[in-house]
Amino acid sequence: MKVEKDPVLRHLGRVLILLILLSSPLVAQKAAAASTHEDAAESALKTRVTKFWTSWQNGDSEALTALVRREDRPAFSVITRFQVNNFSLMSIQFSKDLKAAIVVTNVRRVVALFGHPIDWPTENEWVYTQGNWYLKYQQGEKPGLFAPGGKVYKYPQPPPPPQTYGGELAFRETVHDFGKVPLGTPLHWEYEFENHGPKTVRLTRVVGGCLDATLESVCLTAHSNGTFFEKGSQGKIVAELADVSKPQKVDTTVEVDTDWGQAIKLRFVAEITPRQ
Repeated sequence: MKVEKDPVLRHLGRVLILLILLSSPLVAQKAAAASTHEDAAESALKTRVTKFWTSWQNGDSEALTALVRREDRPAFSVITRFQVNNFSLMSIQFSKDLKAAIVVTNVRRVVALFGHPIDWPTENEWVYTQGNWYLKYQQGEKPGLFAPGGKVYKYPQPPPPPQTYGGELAFRETVHDFGKVPLGTPLHWEYEFENHGPKTVRLTRVVGGCLDATLESVCLTAHSNGTFFEKGSQGKIVAELADVSKPQKVDTTVEVDTDWGQAIKLRFVAEITPRQ
């Protein structure tokens, strides 16, 4: 027995297929338009962020401040005291409405504590207002106010530079062994070095180690024959040990730090024997 389909249902099915066919290009066009809008926002923000860090790198405070949201400029002026050596954009995370974004930038800067450049990933919020992108900075503002949901852009990072120092001390020896020495003999040694780097080195720390961890322990006295050493110049670290009260093995160090990040340990070794 042949069953006839309901003509109304058949008509509705045809209408539904027609609507799907007609809406597909519209959906695709809407998605393409949204993607184009996001890419345009990314390009505009990327330009502003690049100008911001370039201005900081060049010390152009006027151009730098002009990229900060107007109401945040008085607070922002107090944080621009460190030097930016270089930077690279890492990522941009947009809000759903494309009115705000979290920008992560890898900033290479000199930190006085270390005395040489370090990489410092820096996260900032940017907002779209008055027809352009501006850095949002409010001192003491709690994080977490940004609502994500928009597109995320990530950027390839340049390879890290080779590990080099502006100035680099090369020692003739980093270990000196006196061998067996009778009790009561003062021990004195000079560790000679030369600056092989292209720039001047400043010694920031020269400290002699102790024979043990007790308060009564005898320690090395150590000093250098200068503080600043230009390229190609020579110097020395002088280490002395006296007043050892009993026979014992000595194995301690002189620690030397420079403003270019070198941390050198010079071993001082001897065996103190009983008096003959």
